[in-house]
Amino acid sequence: MSMDIVRRIYDGALVLEGTSAADERGSSVRFMADELTALTGFVIREQRVYTMPVPHTFFGVHFQTGAHPQSKLISVLHGSGTDFIIDMRRDSPTFGKYEAVELSAQIPLYVYIPAGFGHAFLSREADTIQFFAADEHFTAECGRASGRSIGLPLPDDVVMSAADAAAPPLTEIFKI
Repeated sequence: MSMDIVRRIYDGALVLEGTSAADERGSSVRFMADELTALTGFVIREQRVYTMPVPHTFFGVHFQTGAHPQSKLISVLHGSGTDFIIDMRRDSPTFGKYEAVELSAQIPLYVYIPAGFGHAFLSREADTIQFFAADEHFTAECGRASGRSIGLPLPDDVVMSAADAAAPPLTEIFKI
């Protein structure tokens, strides 16, 4: 196997570690997508790379509902950040709660976030680069976002998009 489960979060979210190797040329991390597919059913359909030039850049709580729920795989290629996994399953005893995972280029971890969970990310240092993969393409009519409403520990100098800053709280999205 080229990956190990480091931590399980709620029902289905996973923190995974790839196999590392290093020599005089540098280092590499091996992660086999087919192993993740066998474990979870996740198949990559979309990949993105996010660059965050300043520390404390925040991507709000994003998730998809309806006909196009989205599972995600997140890792950090350069720099560091905190990945937040938020339980958005209304019938779950942990609905609205979150777990945080520290990610960095120095420790080759991946976070698998299944459909039904929200995802947010906060960069911790300048020039952080995040790898993002999803099993569904972004679909605007199914996309949802929530800002600071669940008490994520964000710094005073947080940088976020106007859309994330204006996003409704979870209580409004879920009418609770």
